[in-house]
Amino acid sequence: MPALQSSRGLLTAAFRRTRLFLGIVLAVNLLTIVYLLIVTPEFESTAQLLFRFGPDRRPTVESKGDGGSSDVSVDERTKIIQSNIDILASRDMAEKLLNALTVLHVYPEIVADPPNDGTVMDAAVTKLQHNLSVKLAPAGDVIRVTFAHPDARIAAETTGRLVSLFLTQQGGIFTNPQAPFLEGQVRDAEKKLNASRQALNQYMTQAKLAAVDEELSSLVKRRADAAGQLTLHTAARADAEAKRTKLQDTLKHVPQDQPVAVESDLFRPLDEAQEKLRDLRNKRQQLLRSYDSENRLVKDVDQDIAFAARDAAEKETQLQHRVKATPSPVYQTLETADLQDEAAYDAEAAQVAVYTDELTQIDKQLADLRDRKNGYDDLNRQVQLDTDNLKTLTTRYDDAKVADNMNRANITNVDEIEHPVVAAAPTKPNRSMVLALGFCASLALGLAACLSRERSNERFSLPEEITSIARLPVLAVFPDMGRLPKGMKALGKPPRQLPGIAATS
Repeated sequence: MPALQSSRGLLTAAFRRTRLFLGIVLAVNLLTIVYLLIVTPEFESTAQLLFRFGPDRRPTVESKGDGGSSDVSVDERTKIIQSNIDILASRDMAEKLLNALTVLHVYPEIVADPPNDGTVMDAAVTKLQHNLSVKLAPAGDVIRVTFAHPDARIAAETTGRLVSLFLTQQGGIFTNPQAPFLEGQVRDAEKKLNASRQALNQYMTQAKLAAVDEELSSLVKRRADAAGQLTLHTAARADAEAKRTKLQDTLKHVPQDQPVAVESDLFRPLDEAQEKLRDLRNKRQQLLRSYDSENRLVKDVDQDIAFAARDAAEKETQLQHRVKATPSPVYQTLETADLQDEAAYDAEAAQVAVYTDELTQIDKQLADLRDRKNGYDDLNRQVQLDTDNLKTLTTRYDDAKVADNMNRANITNVDEIEHPVVAAAPTKPNRSMVLALGFCASLALGLAACLSRERSNERFSLPEEITSIARLPVLAVFPDMGRLPKGMKALGKPPRQLPGIAATS
């Protein structure tokens, strides 16, 4: 009925089906009490393990110039802790624990009644893993290990032995030192380093190398200086050659000598004879204007001209040395400069040849030294590699020895901050919680049964049911007087919420 969906409907159904409701409630609570009486109580023993990271972690050997390993990130912490949880809950750890305590001691009932399928160890491991709880505590870096067993002492003993086995295995998992093997590797590395050093010393003696880098630097500096001087003298030689070429071209156009005039009275007759000859020639020209060339006057003048010409020639012959030539100072200056440039050119050419030879010798020395240095570098590189290898192996050997000592002392980065103890009271089952849950379940089942019975009954029990079906208001309710108790019939008053007949308008 729709009216049963309200709280009033639920209570009405419960009161009308009181016997059914109380029967179900009593039956469920009785079953709960029987369960608590027959169930085997279990005692839990808990241990907590703290994982240390950062400065509080397991100590390590620090190499020179190394400040130690850096702290791990949050993700790495979570992965490390989860991996250790998996180790604690693994089958191998369970088998080791059962072998240490024996299956007969932990689960004698399995030994007394072996399973049909599988071995006794398999059944014991399965049950142990079922009763074992390994979880991350709210602290973050803490693992909580809990083991439940009917015997409180066995629960505490099993939990303690599991933690002990885990701490022992933790050292082996954390690092595997292999100290004896590394010790042999260190000895071999020392022998190899001594052999490479001896080979380097022998090569330096044979190649006559004392300070290779200093000698190479000196030769490089000498070559740089010689190359610089060669460049300067080559430029100076080219400059001298250019000047010399230009002077030689200039000398071709400058006369070597120049005439010098000498004034003296000895040369005056020659001048007069030449002057007289010029006058006669002028006179002849004037006569030719008036007379023929065969005229007596013209012929006389011709004779005079011939005589004057002979006289001037004789005087000129006699005084042919009156003009003398002297060396040209310009030519001499240019010639001197040419000689100087030639000397400078020869000097610079000689310097160029000297520095060229020096560069050739230095290049040969550098090539030879580089060849020897290549062999030296190869041997020196081998010495460095052997030295680094020895340092690495020595560091690893020291780490292995320290780790080995810490493993023997059972030192890890895990601390047991809570030791398992024998429980004073069982933790399973929780009687108060089981009784409360049983009581709540009985009420729920009783109400459900009453509602189910009411839904199967098609009679109206409440006026609200009629209103919801007929959609009309209820005007009056008449009780069924035949179903009233005897006391109520005498009083003539119907009880509240009794079934009756409703009238609608």
